[in-house]
Amino acid sequence: MTPLGRGATNFSMFKLFAILLLLPLVVAKANECDAYLDIEQQYHCGKSGYPLKFGHKYCQKFIAKKERFSVEGQLWLAQVRECLISEVNSLAAIDCRELKKLAFESHGDCYEKAGFCELSSSDRKELYKMIVPQFWRVRLVQDGLSLLRSCKD
Repeated sequence: MTPLGRGATNFSMFKLFAILLLLPLVVAKANECDAYLDIEQQYHCGKSGYPLKFGHKYCQKFIAKKERFSVEGQLWLAQVRECLISEVNSLAAIDCRELKKLAFESHGDCYEKAGFCELSSSDRKELYKMIVPQFWRVRLVQDGLSLLRSCKD
């Protein structure tokens, strides 16, 4: 085997080892999304409020469709999910309106911290297909453009 071939094998083994170490992070359980049900119990925003209509809904949607993403993309999804749930759990909103505002404000930061700019083009494409139906929300368009600009910095 040539040194180049051996290096490629070593890289493949490293990647496999890294994937095996990270596998527990990408194995998502639907009950992880129950955090949004707990938030709903606390705030009583109803079926059109942030916890149910957006948080819980998209948490489940991303878990259900995670196989469409690469292993790295699945890791990114897991990190974003953990960040978003942590953020929404730490909010001290006075009502549903403020909860929604503060929760949406955390989205861009969570996406960026998890490494959105390093996502492959195929993972980004899958992400866009899942969130584009929500782009009628002005706030999401603004956050999306801000996130894309951060990748160019």
